[in-house]
Amino acid sequence: KVARSAANQRAGRCGRVANGICIRLYAQDDFDQRPRFTDPEILRSSLAGVILRMKSLHLGQVEDFPFIERPQGRAIADGYQLLAELGAVDDANELTGIGKELARLPLDPRVGRMILEARERQALDEVLVIASALSVQDVRDRPLEAQGAADAAHVKFDDERSEFTGYLKLWKWITHARGEKGSAEHRLSNRQYEQLLRQNFVNVRRVREWKDIHSQLHTVVAEHKWRINTAPASYDPADIYAAAIRQVYTVDHTFGQPPNFPVVYLVRKTDDSVGASGSPANGQTIAPADQERISTALADLPAELIWVNSAEEAPRDANDTVAGGGAIITVGNITPQDDGTLHVPASIYIGMLAAGGQTYVLENTTNGWQITGTTGPAWIS
Repeated sequence: KVARSAANQRAGRCGRVANGICIRLYAQDDFDQRPRFTDPEILRSSLAGVILRMKSLHLGQVEDFPFIERPQGRAIADGYQLLAELGAVDDANELTGIGKELARLPLDPRVGRMILEARERQALDEVLVIASALSVQDVRDRPLEAQGAADAAHVKFDDERSEFTGYLKLWKWITHARGEKGSAEHRLSNRQYEQLLRQNFVNVRRVREWKDIHSQLHTVVAEHKWRINTAPASYDPADIYAAAIRQVYTVDHTFGQPPNFPVVYLVRKTDDSVGASGSPANGQTIAPADQERISTALADLPAELIWVNSAEEAPRDANDTVAGGGAIITVGNITPQDDGTLHVPASIYIGMLAAGGQTYVLENTTNGWQITGTTGPAWIS
């Protein structure tokens, strides 16, 4: 609710050039009970940024600073708690290395922390889009009289993996909706472009705000000479699993025979270990859509690929060897690392005396995610 002073100021707008009538959509009692003036911003806003700047400038404790309007102790505690969650202060409420870096960024500490993490994970291109989206009101309109149509138009922006990656799909659509530069035939005019946005229930004014903030964040990154990643930072689990399966099938088994298994059983459950205790654990079930993409990516392997729910479903002979000269391959959870790489374990099983596995390191290269090494002990039996 606005204060009485703000309401009176707004009422003055109806009589700029002549006497006017202001109609307030609330009762007189409601108006009379409102505060006379709006609280000062320092009493309404998060103090995390204020505390961060004061500490970086060595201005003493925020509790002792002679503010004109002294903030409440609860607000100060909340500010310290947020900085602690961001890793900007230690247990003694002193600035950490991350806190010192955040203090040099002219940004809200939460947005700045996202950017610092993206820098380390080589994901600045994507996170600048997400951070700027979180700094403005949602650009997607959902008018009361057309909620169904708006929801239908917004479906193409949804991403089942995350709402944040949905922002990336929306940004890509907004960026490319106007058409290719240099093509007079396909490039839309400003009016056509804005009409297209409205037809898809995307707010034109908020899109401008989103782009403005994104440009400002780009400027901050450029001033610090941080490199914007050119390869996509996001990854498709199917690509990662397919790379690990191919590696363990073609390279990382030394059973005295070439990789010519007539059939390979791929286990859907990533926690279903086969062959050794060091196999994948604490996993999940690979989604059907990912299974299809994995099978397509591995179509060139000289083996029939059969998906099974568990390793026990694969047929075996009396000696516990996979029937028909086949093999069982299972993969584990994808684990992102602080250095921007991904770790994924994988194992292969042929029989009691023929099993092996390894945890693979994947790096985001200009050619996509590639296996560049291994970590942890390999096992062959």
